[in-house]
Amino acid sequence: MALVRELIRRNKRSLKLVPAPGSIAPDMLIGAGCVAETGCVFISFERFGLAPHFRRAAETGTVKIHELDGPAIAGGLRAAACDLPTACIPDMCTDLPRVNPRTYQPVPRAPGERPMLRVPAIHLDVVLLHAQQADISGNVAIFRAGVL
Repeated sequence: MALVRELIRRNKRSLKLVPAPGSIAPDMLIGAGCVAETGCVFISFERFGLAPHFRRAAETGTVKIHELDGPAIAGGLRAAACDLPTACIPDMCTDLPRVNPRTYQPVPRAPGERPMLRVPAIHLDVVLLHAQQADISGNVAIFRAGVL
């Protein structure tokens, strides 16, 4: 949050975000006018509903929203990490290919094969992670309850 507040204080503009759905940080950046585009389906405060700045930006069109679900984000990040232009993800039979046809492209398949979609690589300049440990080299450790 200190980094988010500093971005706002420095009046950073035209940021492109791929945020976690339940987070106050991207909503603060949107509300401060720092964000030009976001790749997500929604940003919420979990049980409290949609994040208010995100909702307003979506309704007014002040932030360009690329509707991406979790598999498309994971596939796009994986493609970029592997230096590939695209990745294949399972077709979850949602409306996203209709809503966002430039991102979700059907993969030709033989009869009986699982339907798949091609999604583009998502190249990031900066990544903010919440984790329990990190070192100066950028190695990050995320611990789950009872598991290392």
